[in-house]
Amino acid sequence: YVSRKHENTPPLPSTQNLRSASALWHRQNRRAGKTQKNLFNLSWREALFIACAQAVALIPGTSRSGITMTAGLFSRLDKKSAAEFSFLMAIPVIALAGMYEMIQIVRNNVVIEQSDNLTIGFLAAALSGMLAIHLLMKIITRWSFMPFVVYRVAVGLAILLFLR
Repeated sequence: YVSRKHENTPPLPSTQNLRSASALWHRQNRRAGKTQKNLFNLSWREALFIACAQAVALIPGTSRSGITMTAGLFSRLDKKSAAEFSFLMAIPVIALAGMYEMIQIVRNNVVIEQSDNLTIGFLAAALSGMLAIHLLMKIITRWSFMPFVVYRVAVGLAILLFLR
């Protein structure tokens, strides 16, 4: 994607961060006063729509969780249910990535002495991930998605400034 054609345009990750933040902010503000659903009222079509939204995260600068939370809000999920569904959808992706890495480790005959380091790394990643999700859920349920929107705008602007 780097060519003369894109020479004078903002970098794709920057614009995607800003677009994602804008969509999340817009959708969060548009849902006020409208009937909202929880996970138990979600139709299979709405669940499929949210799941398909994950594909947009293949574009550099697009957050998988951010785009699925936005799709959840478009499906009229309440903010807590949109975040929960987004995090639940990550489980198969993370599990498959972990299995793939384990297969690579076995194929490359990683020595037994390194298994302690792998176990510690796995546990540290799992615990820090659960803590991050717990804190994000508290922020979302207590306030809104606005801290996430501000973060995405800051990252988008930082990329724009530093890559120019």
